[in-house]
Amino acid sequence: MATLTLEPSHPQREREAGLREVFPDAEVIGVCASDLDSAQRAVGAWWDRGGEATAVVCQSDVQAAGVVLEARRRGMDVPGDVSVAGFDGVPTPWLDLELTTVVQPLAEKGRATARAVLARISGEDGEDVLLPVRMRVGGSTGAAPL
Repeated sequence: MATLTLEPSHPQREREAGLREVFPDAEVIGVCASDLDSAQRAVGAWWDRGGEATAVVCQSDVQAAGVVLEARRRGMDVPGDVSVAGFDGVPTPWLDLELTTVVQPLAEKGRATARAVLARISGEDGEDVLLPVRMRVGGSTGAAPL
């Protein structure tokens, strides 16, 4: 198991902590921006250094799409050789498969952010908000290769 992370922030640290509860030995591939090119370069450099994993968990769906594209460029089958999962639940129409991802309620997240900004403008403390997420299993993950 390996993970590709974003620049450290509270949500990213929480996501990585959750992953490490289940996979404490997960290797961090690297830190990169949430765009296709950065993800492809980061995972490509890791594979060039001999990195091996049956699954790569990314901090965003865009990163996950970049990992899928780089794996395919190298002749790897997703999910046959490596499973790839992301986070966000955003559409990835440039892929011919649906990503396995943690779907977050983006509209409610935006509303909660707006409420927090308005509270700060009014001199009030914003409230902590915990939003529900759900796992969507797509075609980018499968059984680990034997």
